[in-house]
Amino acid sequence: LDLLQVILGSNNSAQSHLIEIHLGQEAKLEHGWIAFGDKKSCLLANLAIAQEPRSHYSLTSIHNGWSLGRFEPQIIQVDGQATTKIKGLQFSSASQQLETHSLVRFDGPEGSLEQLQKAAATGNSHCIFNGAIDVPRVAQKTNAAQLSRNLLMSNRARIDTKPELTIVADDVR
Repeated sequence: LDLLQVILGSNNSAQSHLIEIHLGQEAKLEHGWIAFGDKKSCLLANLAIAQEPRSHYSLTSIHNGWSLGRFEPQIIQVDGQATTKIKGLQFSSASQQLETHSLVRFDGPEGSLEQLQKAAATGNSHCIFNGAIDVPRVAQKTNAAQLSRNLLMSNRARIDTKPELTIVADDVR
């Protein structure tokens, strides 16, 4: 399935979204999330994904224009052997604050993750990326990669990046 969600915020709007998706065995979802705000609009969005074995989930997200925007994708690989790809882009300007707080948890062996988060900030804006990856002992042979690339385009802009890796399994790459 290919799914594209477009969220538009107008002046002084406040939006809250919760999306729950459960991918069965061998299911494949290409998910696009585009969120454009305007002026003083605010966005709070939670995305909860559960993946069964041999499922493939791909998320591409773009955030821009929100006075305050917070995006929280949480992905659980239920019994392992699932593939997850996440690509995110935030662009903030003026005095905007855009946040992405992701969590990927592996609850079984042989799961994989490729995550790339990019941000560009100008003016007096602030971008935040907090990427949590949880690999418990049951998730042997997990292959996970996380990369954050950022561009500051003014002296007053800020970008904070915080990886949170909890790895208990012995056989992890």
